[in-house]
Amino acid sequence: MNTIDEVYQWFSDIATVGGFAYILVGFMAAHLVNWAWCKMRHKPFKVPWHYAGIAIGCVAIIITVLQSSQAYNTAKTTAMEVQQCQREFNTILRTRAKIAEENDNWSQIQRKALGDWLFEILYPPPNILQLRLENPNSPAYQQWAVDITSKYSRIIQQAQAEQDANLKERAEHPLPEPTCGK
Repeated sequence: MNTIDEVYQWFSDIATVGGFAYILVGFMAAHLVNWAWCKMRHKPFKVPWHYAGIAIGCVAIIITVLQSSQAYNTAKTTAMEVQQCQREFNTILRTRAKIAEENDNWSQIQRKALGDWLFEILYPPPNILQLRLENPNSPAYQQWAVDITSKYSRIIQQAQAEQDANLKERAEHPLPEPTCGK
């Protein structure tokens, strides 16, 4: 603890109801001693009330300043914790959004490949359509259908493999939960 913190803590301890009561008791004890001293010397005792007012005013100002300072420091610390928490959440949200975007991208590739395959099978090029119309069991037509199916199957399987690899990677390296300063 540095010196400024120690002084601040000392003043903070004074700036409480108990601390104020001790100051008041001390002030009254000083007047009692002054009264006893005056009685022993046979001098008239005069209460310097203007000094009491100044002392009470100073104590009130010190208490107000210290409590305001403490409230400011608490608010400042809370604001910093909230900012850190917000940064953690934003980082996690961006990371999760990127993961979701990657997964969506691979899903779109799979859907597009499936749609393209279905379109080509239903609407083949004119020369293949002619083969199908002439003889649906034609080896050339069947080979074309196998080739087209293999082409799109590879695309779909590659996209699925990438999704599976991403899922495995995420399972092995899960995203941290935000701690929010705790």
